[in-house]
Amino acid sequence: MAKGSAQSGGKARKERMRHCLTPLIENAGAQCVFLVSRSGLPMASCGDTASTDEGSLASLVAGAFAATREIAELLGEDEFSMMLGQGEGRHVYLSLVSKDSMLVVIFDRSDKVGLIRYYGKSVIKKLESLLPGARDRTEKSEEDFKDYATNLIDKIFGG
Repeated sequence: MAKGSAQSGGKARKERMRHCLTPLIENAGAQCVFLVSRSGLPMASCGDTASTDEGSLASLVAGAFAATREIAELLGEDEFSMMLGQGEGRHVYLSLVSKDSMLVVIFDRSDKVGLIRYYGKSVIKKLESLLPGARDRTEKSEEDFKDYATNLIDKIFGG
């Protein structure tokens, strides 16, 4: 394959990954979404990413997952597949997509956690088809419903 077609293939794949991320912006109200490699490199992003240093974020997320993996092992778990950080004004949701990639979602209101998790699962399923070595993350429909119901209750009562 010629270098030009390999580069255009890489751009097309990155655009498909970016397209998979957009439901978290459009439907869940996230500010920005990133797909990062476990080695700490940015893979794709969407939303308001201008004020975020993607390289630093990707490196720090990779380090956080490495540290969390060690904590999981100390507790007898293989790994923890998701992390949530809540700040005063911004929050971050981190989830494994595959053995080599992670989803990073930055959002502004903690009452969106249910929506972020709900749409995050569907985004991860779409990304699995694009990423080599993606692990099976099939969730029970009961869990999806529980997330949806929790989010709906939060919306109704403004939680």
